[in-house]
Amino acid sequence: MRKVESQFSVVVPVSNDLSVREYAKSVSSAREFDSTEHVFVQNGVSDAVRQITDEFANDYSNHRNIQILEKGIQISRNIGISQTSCEWIVNLDSDVQVNRRFFEALRIAIEENPGVEVLVPRLLRDEGQSFLQRMTSAHFTNLSRRPKPPVHNPGLVVRRTVYEDVGLLDTRFKNGNDNDFKRRIKGKKTINVPGAVVFHKADPDAKLMKQHFKYGRDRSRISRHGHPEDRKAILGDRISKTLLFPKFIQFLPYGFKVASYETVLGFISAAGFWYQEGMRILGKELL
Repeated sequence: MRKVESQFSVVVPVSNDLSVREYAKSVSSAREFDSTEHVFVQNGVSDAVRQITDEFANDYSNHRNIQILEKGIQISRNIGISQTSCEWIVNLDSDVQVNRRFFEALRIAIEENPGVEVLVPRLLRDEGQSFLQRMTSAHFTNLSRRPKPPVHNPGLVVRRTVYEDVGLLDTRFKNGNDNDFKRRIKGKKTINVPGAVVFHKADPDAKLMKQHFKYGRDRSRISRHGHPEDRKAILGDRISKTLLFPKFIQFLPYGFKVASYETVLGFISAAGFWYQEGMRILGKELL
């Protein structure tokens, strides 16, 4: 395998999750890892997690840790991006793993597609044990098989000039599901790279539901600061998710598991949205 010049900067916000050890093993085993720049952005992590990231930095000269005081995954990503130097920014999470061909597949995709600006790896989730975890796994497997899978955040690879053009991530999306950034890059030349795979571990049911509830709260906050038509569209979407049946019918052509997944987590997200709306009306809106 020929050695390539530094092309990718990997930015990883680190949470208090010991699975960062598995992440470190997988990414360091990937081909062409030595030719990447790697940045861990940490905020208030435990001593156990810090020990793992420190050992990783000691083992690999292309890696460094950044300690920050500000909280929020979007803030961490933005700070990490500002500290990188390569042409392409790879956004990963500390609870994922990548396949061995990850960087190689990205490089080949760039070489074969002149002018490309955004790369979307294949995102898969572990099956897990519970019904909700199995639905989640089936959902992402289904999405990855579509001719044009949707843009997702974990693994998203963006050319630096795109950030210079459309701006960094919106820090008002406190929990990381930045739909606004996806909208801003919609006109950029985007390709999917199925040969580069991101494996996400199976989250516990409670964590998954809490996360989607927070996504709904974020949507409430952001919808009140954008264009009135965007607010109207978001309200319509939240009503659809609240009613359950229309959402289920919408996704039923993709299979019962996918439709069930979208219905259940969509309802939880809608609940978070209406909760935040109610708190605002009562003058007790939570940050």
